Amino acid sequence: MAASRRLARKLPSIISKHQRLISPEIETLEETPEISTSPASIPLDPSLPLLPLAVSHLSPPSPVPALPSAHASSPEALLRLLHRARHHPRLAALDLHLLLAAADASSAFRPDHRLTSLLAARLAASRRLPSLRRLLQLVLSRPCPCADDSIFACPDLLPTFRKAILAFATSGDIPAASEALASLRRAADSPLPAEFYNIILHALARLHRHDDAIRFYGEMTSVHRVAPDAYTFNILINSSCRVEGVDAAMGWFEEMQRRSCAPTGVSFNTLMRGFFREGRHKEGLKVAHEMLQLGVGLSVA
Repeated sequence: MAASRRLARKLPSIISKHQRLISPEIETLEETPEISTSPASIPLDPSLPLLPLAVSHLSPPSPVPALPSAHASSPEALLRLLHRARHHPRLAALDLHLLLAAADASSAFRPDHRLTSLLAARLAASRRLPSLRRLLQLVLSRPCPCADDSIFACPDLLPTFRKAILAFATSGDIPAASEALASLRRAADSPLPAEFYNIILHALARLHRHDDAIRFYGEMTSVHRVAPDAYTFNILINSSCRVEGVDAAMGWFEEMQRRSCAPTGVSFNTLMRGFFREGRHKEGLKVAHEMLQLGVGLSVA
């Protein structure tokens, strides 16, 4: 009984403290009402969606609080602000809007690769693809400060674009992924690795667009002179097995060897499954023997 009475006495203060924790900006706005009418409040672009998952049951602060100038003075300060607000149920949805507000406040503001990589990861994880496109536009229009001391682009530009390309391709938006890849190709100072092309190639194969995958491979090797790797051929072998049959897949396996690209266990296992699926067991066993001769272990799958 004594514990119940103590809890009953403390319950109002606990509720009040909880409300302040989840909505600290409400108390601030009541104490300083002039902030709500200040022109320096964070602008919300209606074309950019807010975080739809973790904060779907909450709306952003209304009116939106002003962004202190100290938080937008440098990319490092804004990065610290985003780290502190990442668990806030309302302010977490404003991550890109905070960056755009800082960029609008000063034409000299340029986000660095740590800030853009963090935002790209968050936008990709929450599938905010329009916001991801806006972020890439900002990255290209305002290069990372790392590029000031060199004639080359920022070497850490690739991870930001890789997250974006992967998000676009995973969602099935191949045009957006191809556009991001083309933008990165123009911004980068050296040829891109096959890894970036494999993302789109895998997405095309997953969408059962086999003909488009073959055309993309031709563009990758002939137009952009990118050397395919084992993962590239594994995608084409698997897609050919499912769409055209194992004979077409064997053509890609021979092309793989012609380009001096060593087959992997995935290559052999895909061909074996293709032969066994078509009832050609002797040819499947022949592939298994060749696999063992090359020192590649058999897969239990």
